[in-house]
Amino acid sequence: GFFGIPLIIAILGNDSVFYIAAFIGFLNLLQFTYGKVLLTGDQKSMSAKQVLTAPFFIAILIGLFFFITQLPLPGIVTRTLEITTNLNTPLAMFTVGVYLAQTDILAMLKKAVLYKISFARMFLIPLVVLLLLKFVPDPWHACKLAVLIAAACPVGSNVAVYAQLYNSDYRYAVETVVISTIISIITIPVIVFIAEHFW
Repeated sequence: GFFGIPLIIAILGNDSVFYIAAFIGFLNLLQFTYGKVLLTGDQKSMSAKQVLTAPFFIAILIGLFFFITQLPLPGIVTRTLEITTNLNTPLAMFTVGVYLAQTDILAMLKKAVLYKISFARMFLIPLVVLLLLKFVPDPWHACKLAVLIAAACPVGSNVAVYAQLYNSDYRYAVETVVISTIISIITIPVIVFIAEHFW
């Protein structure tokens, strides 16, 4: 979300955000359930009650209601939501910066495991998604490209937030965010180039 939404808007326009809304919703669902289980070992976060009362799920339901009903919102509400939305990327970068300030940058750059994780996240996973999207009909090209770009984006900053929230190694988590973000400068254009020639 913090990286993918602005990138997809820049490439495909504002309407394209709709294509990755479900992608981000499922990502949040997995982070809130399976991610919490990985960090805490507590299976209770996988319960339906936990999911149905989660803030992101309630926000999705509210968003779907307004999308389906097309009820107009007062200008002050839409403007407030627009301002809040525009804070998404800067706030995520600020958060990563705060965490990064507590990290040994030289040691981070020498960790081979971070490059292995980034290679899998930034290249292997998008290639699998690219192959699967080959079977989606061509009239859905913009949707395919939006989903592919979202799949090719770096590790999200909320990984570090979850890690700190559940007393895990948040410095390591932020290192995966930083290294994958740096590598994405090369990998995202390469993945999109491959997709445009493969599809």
